[in-house]
Formats: sequence, C-alpha cells, structure tokens
Amino acid sequence: MTNIPDIFPSFRRFAIGALLILSPSLSWADTTLTISSALMDGTRNNHVLSIEEFERIAPLKTVTTQTPWHERSRFEGILGADLVERLGLQGDFVLATAINDYQVRIPLSDLVERGLLFATRLNGQPLTVRTKGPIFVIYPFDEQPELQTQLYYGRSIWQLKELKVE
Repeated sequence: MTNIPDIFPSFRRFAIGALLILSPSLSWADTTLTISSALMDGTRNNHVLSIEEFERIAPLKTVTTQTPWHERSRFEGILGADLVERLGLQGDFVLATAINDYQVRIPLSDLVERGLLFATRLNGQPLTVRTKGPIFVIYPFDEQPELQTQLYYGRSIWQLKELKVE
C-alpha cells in the first residue's frame, strides 16, 4: 500500500475559513469563544460565550495603535487583565486557537502585564471574519515599542475561537 499524503486537514481548514468568510448567514452574534481552564481537582472549566456575553465580562477598554495590518486605529475590547481577574484564570500560558486552527501560546503574564486587549471592535465597528474578527488579540504597540517584534506580532492572533489556559 502506498503512502498518500494527508492533504485533508489543510484543505479542511481552508474550506472552513472560506465558508466563514463567504457565508452571509454567519453573524457576529452567532460566533462563540470557548475559554477553558484547569480546576484544582484536575477537571476543566469551560466557558462558551457569545461575543455579546464576552463583552459583558468587563467594561470595554480602548487601545489606539498601529499594527502591521492596520494604520493607527482604535481597537475596543476586554483587557487581558480583566479577563484573568473576572474568570479567575490561573496558569502559565494561554493556548489561543483561531478559526483556521492557527495556534499560539501566549504567556498569561502578557494578559496581565502587557496591556493585551481582546479586541471585538475596530474604530467603533464590530470586527468580522473579514476584518480579522470577531476577536483579535492586540498589544499596545505604540505605547510599548519593545512589543514591535515578530514575537508579539505572532501572538496577535485574529479570528480567535478558543483560549485554553495551561
């Protein structure tokens, strides 16, 4: 039997992404974010939140900054520090996963100490899949020039669907 390369996982990610971008029926309100964290007994606590529920976790904050993908813009969303405090998240890292299955590990300390924002709005408008939403991780690049590196740009995951605290 010959080995046939498994192209289906890559194709599946592409197809899902294309479907989400092209689907007129997919609305901002239909999108969810799953936040998973470990409990003391070894089980996991899962929060599955609509974007509206996510935005009610804490007051929306604003970060105005330029990114490699945007001119200087105003991003609004939930500060990482507020998310950690309100949900009682504990751990060393957050494994962030996008709708196309891109993953990045973000130190939990970035959420608390770096001013990381889980943006849901861009210049007052809800982020959509086409505009890197519904949730886009934004660092305050203009306020902290030391963040203007490939490391932090790589952590600026967009189209976020899941956060797993490790």
